[in-house]
Amino acid sequence: MTDTPMTPDREQEIRETHPAGWYDGPWTHNYVEGEGGEPDYWRVVHHESGTTLATLPDWAGGLAAFIADAHDAVPELLAEVDRLRARAAELEDRPARTEVLDEAAAHFDSSVEGRFVTKYFGHQVAAELKAMRVDRSAPCEEFRQDGECSCPTRHTTR
Repeated sequence: MTDTPMTPDREQEIRETHPAGWYDGPWTHNYVEGEGGEPDYWRVVHHESGTTLATLPDWAGGLAAFIADAHDAVPELLAEVDRLRARAAELEDRPARTEVLDEAAAHFDSSVEGRFVTKYFGHQVAAELKAMRVDRSAPCEEFRQDGECSCPTRHTTR
């Protein structure tokens, strides 16, 4: 494992060298006992056709399992990379939380409610109310979906 991000060239190499359409369907592995003095070995097999795709020495059972599993796992991992990249791009397009809170605070200053609180309760109360709204975390997912939730946080629709 490495902390270094994968380069686009390496990712492309993985996509191009994976035999995705070659012997579609599951691959399995099995242990074969040698006959007549022949050594035991592992086989990687195309499950549907029974075709032997690789033979490995008797000590390489873990490698046989890895090869068989990688045929399905690599496309699944690449699909997950694509999904996460799309999600990251979607999130990058959203305004930052601080931008949203700044906009909400500016709206409060010019809103009827903001002017009412300032007029009747003074600037200190208005500032505290504004700070409470700015400091409040974003509404929970349940609230965002239907406007109601059961969590202890009181949410507003503004």
